[in-house]
Amino acid sequence: MKKIIKSNKTVYKFLSDSREILRIVYNTKTRSRFFWKLKKGDDTLSFNYELNHNSLVFIIGAYKGKIYKKNNQ
Repeated sequence: MKKIIKSNKTVYKFLSDSREILRIVYNTKTRSRFFWKLKKGDDTLSFNYELNHNSLVFIIGAYKGKIYKKNNQ
């Protein structure tokens, strides 16, 4: 059965996409990740901190290395 499904790329893609959509419903981690991406959390939400010149920030562990310099002047 797996060979038949994998040989038909259209059916395989449909089943794979359906699986991802269903995961949003029943899996808390996937649902959180989905909403984070929907809100563009990496670009907007993760940088809304009130920092000043006395602030000390530790950035520990990153999935994709993005370094931003934000000027609050």
